[in-house]
Amino acid sequence: MKRVLALVCSIFIFSCSGDEFAADCDTWGEFSQCRELNEIEIEVYNDVAVCMGVMDELPSPTVVIVTGQSITCGDVSSAGCQTGGFVGFSEPESDVLSAGFIWRHEFTHEILELTTGSADRLHKTHWYMTNECIN
Repeated sequence: MKRVLALVCSIFIFSCSGDEFAADCDTWGEFSQCRELNEIEIEVYNDVAVCMGVMDELPSPTVVIVTGQSITCGDVSSAGCQTGGFVGFSEPESDVLSAGFIWRHEFTHEILELTTGSADRLHKTHWYMTNECIN
C-alpha cells in the first residue's frame, strides 16, 4: 500500500513539474477578456506561421487579456505568456498592432508547440535566436 501511495504521489509531482502547464481563462489571474482571435490577430498569427514555413492551417489560440501591468508566466513577470492553446497578455500589451513584437513572440511559442511538440520556453531555437518571424 505504501508503494502504491508513493507511486501516485510521484506521478502527481512529476506531472506538475517542468515548464508545461495547463491553462484556462483564469490561469493568469483576473482577466478582462477571454476570446478567440479577431481578424487582425488571425492575420498576424497566420503571417508568423507562414514565415516559419508552416503552410497547413493551425488551430488558433484563445486570447486572454489580464488586468494589470504584467502577467505571471511560470515564475516570471512578463508582458505575455503562452501555453497549449492559450496566449495571454497584460492590458497594456492587449493590442496586436501596438504590441506586435510581444504577440508574435507568443504566437511563435504556440506554433512551435503545435508543430514540434515543444514551445521552446528557453528560446534556443532559430526562431528566437534570430527573431526572424517575430520582428
